[in-house]
Amino acid sequence: MDVYRGLGAWVDVFDWAPAYAPATGPAVTTNDLVEMAAAGVSTIYFQTSRIDDRGSGRIQNAPLVAEFLARAHELDMAVVGWFLPKWEDADLDLDRLTAIADFDVDGQRFDGVAVDIEGVPSIEQRTDWNLRLVALSTQLRERLGDDRALGAIVLPPTLIEVVNTEYWPNFPWAELAPLYDVWLPMSYWSFRDDDSPFADGYLYNADSTRRLRDNLGDASALVHAIGGIGAVAIEGAVGEPRANISELDEFVQSAVDTSAIGISIYDWASQDFFGRETMSELAQAADLAG
Repeated sequence: MDVYRGLGAWVDVFDWAPAYAPATGPAVTTNDLVEMAAAGVSTIYFQTSRIDDRGSGRIQNAPLVAEFLARAHELDMAVVGWFLPKWEDADLDLDRLTAIADFDVDGQRFDGVAVDIEGVPSIEQRTDWNLRLVALSTQLRERLGDDRALGAIVLPPTLIEVVNTEYWPNFPWAELAPLYDVWLPMSYWSFRDDDSPFADGYLYNADSTRRLRDNLGDASALVHAIGGIGAVAIEGAVGEPRANISELDEFVQSAVDTSAIGISIYDWASQDFFGRETMSELAQAADLAG
């Protein structure tokens, strides 16, 4: 489980893959890995593909992925590959996830696999989605065996149990509990309304982690906390609502108080220089950096 420990950096296909990048080019290249390593990043969480019109192959741009892996490993950082299932074709979802586990180009392999468990099923689909999720997770665990660390990137329980109880009710925590080794709740407090008690760096993650462990029936379940979205010094960034760097100390403290094994902000590209620097300093002070 060591690959999930310490400070992480998230990179999705819209950041690194040329097919998804804007005309100005990818926001994250292999050159950025030097800055990540200098910031104390232990593990890069790297999206390997998407199922859409721009996607190609089980692994998007495999040669470039191998370059990222090689450079990260040279800098003593691990890389966990992750994928967001579409829940429409079970075989295709499983194939994309096993492709991460099987990836081997010039000896470069991923150090872990994580499943991004999201989606907004309709009322009619919820039971079916739960069945698909448990089936996919069971098959993936069987393919990987017991020796490969498997991470579950999950919606924060506070979101689906308090903020919006109709979002994904009856989420199958108990059925998933024995199938995953590490839990990565997406505690993106910047999405919460300003008047919400969860619109800060501390409570949303702390409450979600407590609920997560209660739901799993495991008070010592391993948790890597994800905060965000992003972290910037100045409000008003274009795009999704960004967290402010003034809230990062509370987020890090929530990880310490809930005995998280790792911590990160989603994602690297949506943090400015000050956000990355602040997160690095706080994580190192809390002994949560590599």
